[in-house]
Amino acid sequence: MVSWRFAPDTDARYADLKPAESFTHLSEAKPVVLDGREHVLVSASCGFAALVEYPSGDRRWGARVTDGGKPDDLNPHSLEILPSGNVAVACSASGEVRLYAASQSPTSTDFTTVPLPGAHGVQWHAASGLLWALGDTELVAFRPTGAPGQERLTREKGTRIRVDLAGTPSGHDLYAVSGQPDLMWVSTGSSVFQYSLSADAFQTFSGASSCAAQPGGVKSISNVGLSVAMTAPDGNLDKSWWTRSVRVEGGDPLTHTLTGSGYGGVYKARWWQPQER
Repeated sequence: MVSWRFAPDTDARYADLKPAESFTHLSEAKPVVLDGREHVLVSASCGFAALVEYPSGDRRWGARVTDGGKPDDLNPHSLEILPSGNVAVACSASGEVRLYAASQSPTSTDFTTVPLPGAHGVQWHAASGLLWALGDTELVAFRPTGAPGQERLTREKGTRIRVDLAGTPSGHDLYAVSGQPDLMWVSTGSSVFQYSLSADAFQTFSGASSCAAQPGGVKSISNVGLSVAMTAPDGNLDKSWWTRSVRVEGGDPLTHTLTGSGYGGVYKARWWQPQER
């Protein structure tokens, strides 16, 4: 049963983002709580990026993440909001993390940038005051500095994804482990880990073995308690990264299959458990 739908291509509030083109190949849908209200951070590979209020669909911020070339020239893969109200966007094709001055206006396109080859995921960690970002071979922590209108990211430390553990590193997903503030989910081309911030160490998550074995590895992972939801490519759909199944492990394993002509496939799936910001 569909309980909420976001379709910006028919929504005048997002018309300037040209969603008929930019809202193609959805790459992130991250629920967060801001000022006591629920929102969803949404990105798509062809340049769409927005902070959307739930359930109204109102635009708190939005921009086209592109350098003016082909629609997926930067390929935004994930995004995160900082305490300043600015929004960080991980751009895999251009190998960077952009920080947009979303605090200044719902239509602000001003940004600063830091390099990160293969940037795929970004996750705020409140206790450390750091923005963590996942690239091809590194998990990096950035510290935001400066007033909201001039905020920048400064690299504080980086941890390489160990090849002997991960096989092909190729970082994919970075997400908070619900109920465990010291841990973050990290998925790669062939493995899933829980990364401990205090120990600066990766621990293989064996519960993802069946999903991680899929070609291309786990594309998204999130949990509610012991229930862990994951996606991995089916390998036989129009796009190599698509699946029609969401696997849930922990307790009784379940597989939720998307059916109907409207579903070509999906890239990520998230438990609806908004993170406080």
